[in-house]
Amino acid sequence: YLRVATGIEITKLVYGAFDASQDDHKPVFDLTPFLALLEWTSATEQFVRGGNAEPIAALLREAQNTWYRSKRGAENAPTHLKPAADRVQALSQALQVLRPRHTRESARRLDDALREAEPEIGQAAKPFEVLLEQVRAVAQRFVPHDTADQVGTHLEVQRRMLKWYLKHERYVHAGLLMRELVVSLVMAKNGLDVSNHDERERVEKEINARSRQQWKKPAAEERQPASPQPIDVPKSILELWAQLTQLRNDLAHAK
Repeated sequence: YLRVATGIEITKLVYGAFDASQDDHKPVFDLTPFLALLEWTSATEQFVRGGNAEPIAALLREAQNTWYRSKRGAENAPTHLKPAADRVQALSQALQVLRPRHTRESARRLDDALREAEPEIGQAAKPFEVLLEQVRAVAQRFVPHDTADQVGTHLEVQRRMLKWYLKHERYVHAGLLMRELVVSLVMAKNGLDVSNHDERERVEKEINARSRQQWKKPAAEERQPASPQPIDVPKSILELWAQLTQLRNDLAHAK
């Protein structure tokens, strides 16, 4: 409580057990490890609930540094804790900036890094050993089963990200991703490359134009087809697009 409320740094927490006295000796118990337990629990909770990886990454790095400072020998010295810290931060950053491909790749690398670091966690970061599966579960949810259908996999990652954003009340992220997911769905339906930036812009413009035609007379430039290649856009998508566009504008322009 004092650490959070006042910002003090606690180096040692001890308890003098007067009631446990024996032959005039009053034992003193070192309770400092309980602070570390609380730190690991809080850090893991921040990542699992909100995607903030900074605290858990800092603890992993400090656990590896502490081992070397203690001069316990290089034979069993941990070498995979810092890479795991880097990987958990990479996943957090990919989620923060709405990057489906980076999210999937970062999640896969984090899952691998945690497996490599697991033996070292048991010896150098013992409190994290029990919490490890919670972090691994976050990573695994963004790693769909390997499939030859790369487009389907990309869409599945976007869908899982969207569910994660909504679950964790990341409504700005969810609103922005919803609109991009619709573009990806239309492109996939028409056999287009969902990762092609120029194609995405072209499809988005055409969806915009067709959506506006449902509500008002289009402007002169909108009457012209966006591309000689026709694009199939279901009516339900056009109706949804108008709502998502309004939502995106409200979020992006802070109305």
